[in-house]
Amino acid sequence: EPQKLTLPQLRQLSQIAFHLSLLPTEMKECAGALKDSARVALGWVVSAITGPVDHDPVLVAGSASDLFRTLFNLVRTQPPDPKNETAVNECGVLMSLVCDVLRARPKATPAVPELLEAQLASLQIPVVLPEDIGYKALAKEWDSILHLLEPLLHTVEYENQNLDAPVVPMVVLQKIAEASAKAQSEMKQHIFGEEILAKQIDKADPYRPLGESKDWDPNLTLPKDAPLRHHLLKLLTASHYILKRVGGDFLFAVCDDNAEEFVRITGLGGAAGLLQERNLFAAFQHMTTSAASAAEVLEK
Repeated sequence: EPQKLTLPQLRQLSQIAFHLSLLPTEMKECAGALKDSARVALGWVVSAITGPVDHDPVLVAGSASDLFRTLFNLVRTQPPDPKNETAVNECGVLMSLVCDVLRARPKATPAVPELLEAQLASLQIPVVLPEDIGYKALAKEWDSILHLLEPLLHTVEYENQNLDAPVVPMVVLQKIAEASAKAQSEMKQHIFGEEILAKQIDKADPYRPLGESKDWDPNLTLPKDAPLRHHLLKLLTASHYILKRVGGDFLFAVCDDNAEEFVRITGLGGAAGLLQERNLFAAFQHMTTSAASAAEVLEK
């Protein structure tokens, strides 16, 4: 009964639960009881985050982070049976808590980093659930996840720190786009906008992203007011391989896994790496001015 605990006690027990979740998987009986307790505690913690009553945001959001990580470890080692109705219902309850915490906005200014950490921790949950349960439940929450992603990309761009932080949000967004055609279409419109999407690729310069000026250079630092699409387009030529790969996979899913649309929007220069990895680049070599220019594009 978490409501009977003080917040410091709840925080301490949440930390203990996380460490217990790292125990060997052979302790199945203990794991089941721990999973049930963690789920109940998480329900109270999320209601404290989203409810009208003000609680200590550091303790409450910190507890949420630990409990989400606890449940991630437990579900990962003991995946739910999609044919078991009880297990499926439990997954549904868990995903509703994920959605609730993703929609939460800071009640105080400045926002405590613990809330962002809790929201990022919650995104680990759908990764270990059956896709038709986890990602479909998040189909209406893509905008909340993009809201989390943008400041993470800013940290990467302007501070060159926490380079792995955007990875999980982009993987989840990719899976949402693949699971929901409606979410995929809405994300595409949100990121690029109708005005840009109405344009056609510049045949004289097919390397440049759609709608960008001739001085577009992904190697330059972006201005502070750069739109989200510029941060995502820069990832396509990033030196950090994981960011480059995950960012490319996300944008490819936003383009409905359509290689021609992906090239039209991102430009052949940014698209080349992903196309080559998927053995699709040869189909677009006719867009290059010479064999040498095609090789140069791939080197980038």
